[in-house]
Amino acid sequence: MSFADYLDYWMEHYCRVNLKRTTCEGYERHIRTHLQPALGHYQIQSFSPLALQNYINSFFQAGYSRNSVSVVKGILSGAFRYAVSYAGFLTVNPMTAVKMPHRRAQARVPTRKKKREALTIDQWQAIINRFPEGHSCHLPLMLAYHLGLRLGETFGLCWEDVDFANGTISINRQVQWNRDEKCWEFTDPKYDSFRTVSADPTLMALLEKEKKKQERAKAYFEERYQQVCVNERQQIGREGTPVQLINVRENGSYIQPRVT
Repeated sequence: MSFADYLDYWMEHYCRVNLKRTTCEGYERHIRTHLQPALGHYQIQSFSPLALQNYINSFFQAGYSRNSVSVVKGILSGAFRYAVSYAGFLTVNPMTAVKMPHRRAQARVPTRKKKREALTIDQWQAIINRFPEGHSCHLPLMLAYHLGLRLGETFGLCWEDVDFANGTISINRQVQWNRDEKCWEFTDPKYDSFRTVSADPTLMALLEKEKKKQERAKAYFEERYQQVCVNERQQIGREGTPVQLINVRENGSYIQPRVT
């Protein structure tokens, strides 16, 4: 069996059964972009620890971040571990002895990290001027800015997560786009980073104002109000269990991360 075919087999029989959909999508990108083009034509039985260590070293030397190298190494380790312990294609895992490059090691090519720059006060004010209170982007921007939330976490907040008495907000979920079902769905926060964060008075005042506004809108629209629900698969839509999302329009429709 070629390693390319085996990786497809591993994804189908192990990853899609046991791992989160978003994790599988990340694995598939690395497999399609890196592993299958570089190693896919070899037979699975032909790999040695030295060959795999050389591949990991070359991947690091090409300028990929340590995180990317670690992910690729993890995919290889998991795939070969399954080949030994479950599939029975191998008797020895050639990845057992493979190590990450030392933390002091310097790659020949500069690491391909995106340069991150913090917004200045003037830049932030320009953004808020462009999306003032009342715009569908204003509240998500304020939540992300004041709380340091990821995009999916911002749009997964519900009113039940807000503790007005103590001025805190709990991060219990995020939203992710399901490419197969073409819908948004609730998942656990990335890295299972469930947490409760403190909110400043400015944000809490804005949330109190927004909550009262939504309550008035529900009374005004009555049966025309578009109640957001989640089904048994945690997919967001119009059917299932009602959820009180914070980011909704005046008529109750969901403001999702790809809002325009």
